[in-house]
Amino acid sequence: MRLETLKTDGFNTLLGFRLEDGYMIESVHYGETLCVSSQVGCLVGCPFCASGSKGLFRNLSAKEIISQYHLAPKGLQIKRIAFAGIGEPLMNLREVETALKHFRNIGLGATFYTSAHPISMLNKLLDLPHRGVSISLHASDENKRALLVPKGPSIKELFETLSSYLKDKTIRQKKRIRLAYILIKGINDSQSDLEKLADIALSLGLEVNLLKLNPAFGGFEKTSEQTYELSYQILKSKGVRVILSNSFRTRPCGGCGTLLIRGARSQQLSTQAAESEP
Repeated sequence: MRLETLKTDGFNTLLGFRLEDGYMIESVHYGETLCVSSQVGCLVGCPFCASGSKGLFRNLSAKEIISQYHLAPKGLQIKRIAFAGIGEPLMNLREVETALKHFRNIGLGATFYTSAHPISMLNKLLDLPHRGVSISLHASDENKRALLVPKGPSIKELFETLSSYLKDKTIRQKKRIRLAYILIKGINDSQSDLEKLADIALSLGLEVNLLKLNPAFGGFEKTSEQTYELSYQILKSKGVRVILSNSFRTRPCGGCGTLLIRGARSQQLSTQAAESEP
């Protein structure tokens, strides 16, 4: 594995790594965080995200995940790791957990972003020594959830799993878990959508990370700044704790949803084979 490409837009630095079997994955540095990939491709299939546009090819080994940090240019200041690049960490949790132990041993904390697929592995991820887990919800209606997170669990499954997990957790422990919600124009940004989101968040006692869409892929439109502000106000008026989107995630270099895989082989894993991964 080697670092092959390096691009920057003055804020983010996009890193391209060539793997031994010819595939190329990407990770991104922003602020003091390195966002690493955990798979070559992604099976979840969110239509607004380029990372899974070609499906899933294979899992990354713990060594390949760790190497994204150790091969990064020394001039990049890295104080934390985000498992938020290409791939679904839950589908490769064994290798991800090994990588997490290494990062912790060298003094790096880690956060996770997950669609909660497969749902059976979510509690194990939440129990890891992380500094935060953002669960990609992106819809407060089952039909819209199925459109935006095709392989993710239903809202009902997710709600039941989280309710059971959180019932004996303290407020401090709950603050380490968030619901991520990307606003998409005309899809999930109506007042009704936001009021339903507020009900879900309040029932679980979780805060919402209200995100802005990077419209570089998928044909979806970013909601207006006015609607974004209104959405924030609706959630706040209901008593929901809200974290606003940061500028790093929509930058030209390595904005969320834009990381890509490239490679010489075109053989994808079947859905059945991919879902059988531990």
